[in-house]
Formats: sequence, C-alpha cells, structure tokens
Amino acid sequence: MLRARAIIVLLAITIAFTFLKTIAQTQGWIPPAFSVDNDPIAVWISNSVVFVLAGLGLYLSSTSLKQALDKASASQERLEVNNKELVQLRDALELRVQERTSALEKRASQMQAISIVAHTIASVQDIETLLPEITRLVSNQFGFYHVGIFLLDEKRENAVLRAANSLGGRRMLERNHQLKLDSKSIVGYSTSRGEPRITLDVGTDAVFFGNPDLPDTRS
Repeated sequence: MLRARAIIVLLAITIAFTFLKTIAQTQGWIPPAFSVDNDPIAVWISNSVVFVLAGLGLYLSSTSLKQALDKASASQERLEVNNKELVQLRDALELRVQERTSALEKRASQMQAISIVAHTIASVQDIETLLPEITRLVSNQFGFYHVGIFLLDEKRENAVLRAANSLGGRRMLERNHQLKLDSKSIVGYSTSRGEPRITLDVGTDAVFFGNPDLPDTRS
C-alpha cells in the first residue's frame, strides 16, 4: 500500500540499520544473533540486495493493487452516474405517464360532460329551463366558477345575457346585462366575428375585460 517514495525511504532505513548492525557485531559492540563465517560486508551487501529486490516486488505489487483500486473506484463512479441517469429517466417516464393519464381522464370527463349537456339539450324543450341547466352542468363538469350564455337581441345589435350560474351572473341577469357587438369586450368580439376567443390573462389581453360582478375572472 506504500508509494514509491515511501518504499525507497523504508529500504534506505533498513539497509542503513543492517549496515550499522553489521559494523556493531564486527566491532564486538553487540553480540551477533548468529555466527557468520563469511565477510560481514559481503553478508550486508547480499542482504541489501535481498531487501532491494523485496522492495521492488513490494512496489510492483502496491502499484498493481493501486491501479486495480483506481479502476474499481472509476467503475463504481460510472455505475453511480448510470444509476442516477436511470432513476431520472424512470422519474421522467413516470411523470409523462401521469400527465398522459391525467390528460386522458380530463378528456374523458369533458366528453362525458358534453354528452350530458347534449342529452339535456335534446330532452329539455323549454329554453328558459334549458339555458340555466346548461350553465350549471358546464360549471360542475368543467370546474368553471362562472358560466354565462348570451343570445342576440331581435335587432342583432347586442348580446344579451340569458343564463348564468354564479352569484355575480345572477346580479347581471337582474339588471338585464348586455354587450354591444363590437371589439370592446371579449363577448362582443366573439359574437360580432363568430369566432371563439380564449384569453389566458384578461389583465393583459388586447380586448378589454372588466366586470365588477366577476372580480375573480382571470381567463
């Protein structure tokens, strides 16, 4: 597990220690651990060669082990990245499935609402009963807080509110609320042109909308 520099230092210390021990035994400063018939210096050199070879083997082994550990660490990091990407992909797919399911459920609910409204139109003949019932059904089925139905007057100059489901709409009905067929209002714009108009933010729309009886209207 040692690096090259640490192995070299360890070898140098070991060789120096064995050299001092050989000198000390030769001079008689310390008793030899075992008797040596050969030249002490030659023994020290041979031992040093053994230590160098052992250190080289240790270095090669530690280098190989370090490379293996580095590869294992890199593989683990790549695996973690791949797992993270798979988790993100799974979450994205689950979200798309939920969105698609929600959209399909909403579409099915809308189709059911349209069917109910169509059935009501076919079954109710009295227009004074039919129009309020349509506003109620559309409000309940589509979740609109206000639904109003306008019809043209006899001169085809004004769009007259004939039915509404909200409290503000009922106040408008009491005062015979009507709008000119011009581009100054959203109802007048759609009625005069015979075109639908969807406004996502009435505060910034080019066609003016302002009604104190419907203060919560934003689209």
